[in-house]
Amino acid sequence: MTHTSLTPVARLRTPDVSRGRFAARRGLNTFEALVALGLLAATISGAAVVAVRQLRLLESGRQYRLAVDEVTNQLELLAALPLDERAAAIAACKPSEFAQARLTKPQLTVKTEAIDDGERLEVTLNWGSQAGAQHRVMLFTWCAAEEQP
Repeated sequence: MTHTSLTPVARLRTPDVSRGRFAARRGLNTFEALVALGLLAATISGAAVVAVRQLRLLESGRQYRLAVDEVTNQLELLAALPLDERAAAIAACKPSEFAQARLTKPQLTVKTEAIDDGERLEVTLNWGSQAGAQHRVMLFTWCAAEEQP
């Protein structure tokens, strides 16, 4: 008697109708998993793009700070020289080895312009980036005319 009473209970647990529901649900789970994987792939792709742009931005900032330091150093050096030594220093002016090693094709140019009571010095540093863009930093200062004894 115990054997016959368990058979109907076992049939209630797995009727034919509920197997169809499980099969449909199993297909829906597969679809949900594919959608979730697609969303995950899109999110990871977006995060990778943002990470690459952030790294490029950091490198660009480093290069810009280096260029500003280089131009400032050159400008201060030239402004501190006496007028007769300044022309020779301008002709020999070039980027430092440190800047040449870290910037892509740096080019340093110095222009002078005589003004009423002295001279205007303009120092410009141009360099390229790996993406092909050209960057420029330009600073200038005025140097007072030296008094003649």
